[in-house]
Amino acid sequence: MSLQQGLYALINSAPEITGLLGIVGGSPPFFSVYHGDLRKGYILPAIKFSVVSSTPLVANTGTANQNYERIQFDCIAAQYLDATSLKDALKALLIDYVGTLAEGTTVYSSILRMELDSPLEEGKGGYLFRSVLDIEFGYDSLGTDVLIPIPHVLLDIDDVGLPQFNSGN
Repeated sequence: MSLQQGLYALINSAPEITGLLGIVGGSPPFFSVYHGDLRKGYILPAIKFSVVSSTPLVANTGTANQNYERIQFDCIAAQYLDATSLKDALKALLIDYVGTLAEGTTVYSSILRMELDSPLEEGKGGYLFRSVLDIEFGYDSLGTDVLIPIPHVLLDIDDVGLPQFNSGN
């Protein structure tokens, strides 16, 4: 599975977020949380999120299962205070989040990289307010241990004071 699927489920199951988004009719309930762009006929207030960048953790043994992924969350509403309230609730939920998401991704860290208010976005029926969070997640989608085994290497100092690998010489 993916980090985005796990975050989507986490956001949609958090009462502090869903209370601000409001339930849009149907069974099961639908909340206005979107991947990527807002869909035609979107409902406000809304959260949309997308990946800004993704960087794998690289060790001396190759590319590890752990990744760092920056995700931008846009909280959009018709009123400024609604957008910022939604952003603050999302920030409280996700900053310093550590744990295993519903679909199995293990999150080791979540760090706020940037926060921004960008009012007066042109949108459906006039102008919208947008508050942005940019969060970097350290995660492992396979749920393996975060420690990477490193081969045992001994260093010694040669006769001129420089380190060298202990190769028996």
